[in-house]
Amino acid sequence: LHFILVMFATARRASLILARPTSRSFQTTVRRTFNSQQANRSVKALEVEQSQVLAVHAFRNQQRSGSNYYWLWAAAAGCFFVAPMKIWHAKTANFKQVRQDIEDILDDPDYDDGSFGPVLIRLAWHSSGTYSAFDKNGGSNGANMRHAPEKDHGANAGLDVAREKLESIKKKHPEISYADLYILASIVAIEAMGGPKISFRPGRTDTKDNKLCTPDGRLPDASKGRDHIRAIFYRMGLNDEEMVALIGGGHAIGRCHTDRSGFSGPWTNSPTMFTNDFFVQLLENEWSEKKWDGPTQYEDKSGELMMLPTDLELRDDPIFRKHSEKFAEDEDYFFEVFAKAYEKLVNMGCDDILCPRAV
Repeated sequence: LHFILVMFATARRASLILARPTSRSFQTTVRRTFNSQQANRSVKALEVEQSQVLAVHAFRNQQRSGSNYYWLWAAAAGCFFVAPMKIWHAKTANFKQVRQDIEDILDDPDYDDGSFGPVLIRLAWHSSGTYSAFDKNGGSNGANMRHAPEKDHGANAGLDVAREKLESIKKKHPEISYADLYILASIVAIEAMGGPKISFRPGRTDTKDNKLCTPDGRLPDASKGRDHIRAIFYRMGLNDEEMVALIGGGHAIGRCHTDRSGFSGPWTNSPTMFTNDFFVQLLENEWSEKKWDGPTQYEDKSGELMMLPTDLELRDDPIFRKHSEKFAEDEDYFFEVFAKAYEKLVNMGCDDILCPRAV
């Protein structure tokens, strides 16, 4: 608003001393002004271009006094600036402070293994993992997991804990969307637990209802085999190496809960540290089927650690195993692949609306 008022005042002053610009000079000026905004117009360039055409058309047909032409000039110029400002409104949060506030709420000795980090990563993973490259829907944009029925899907059980934990951040920073907050919280958690740095690009928006909720069954089922794994991840547009990295990264931290997934136990001895130990344990430990009343899962000799049926596929499938061995041998390489795959995962379906630069 301040910018528009300044534009009007400047235009009014200029109208007292300058002659009315020709149609050609007006178009030239507008074109130069508009072209200077190229870095900020990638999302809705068509809307801005349409605004430009309408403004030029109105200028040509305006038959009022010279000073009024400057008012029109200012209004048109305001449109060219306001449109990009509206586009980038979701990116005006103080992300440095948001990051710090997220990091401040991660540790809690009374919750699970002492950190909310793993469940925040699961929240973002499940919010993003609904994307379908075939149907062009789902993914992190919209934060549709806030709505029923998606929030009540079996794979999302227990994620209300993560959403509620982030409410204090949302209240303090209302300018950030839930969709961006969910993704940024996971990135902060990964880095805080010793994982790789991951680029974050804001710009996601929130839906107001459940019209864009995806059907149940789009997330991986831990009880299934390699064909299921590939079907789920290929649908998202990911390759074999990326899916192994994302599964292993997601299981490098945290644990399963019987009241959520039905499974029980951690995958590693350091569930709040992001390392390549999942792959080390997977390949070097001995796993046998756990004797209990719950769903099929596997345990090591100590009975302290567990693996899911899908996890053992990363050991037993020849192609998956090749990548698992590489990740177990080289943690830096695992971090590199995981960071790129995770950024790809959380940006699926919304690349064209995100800020072109990471914040």
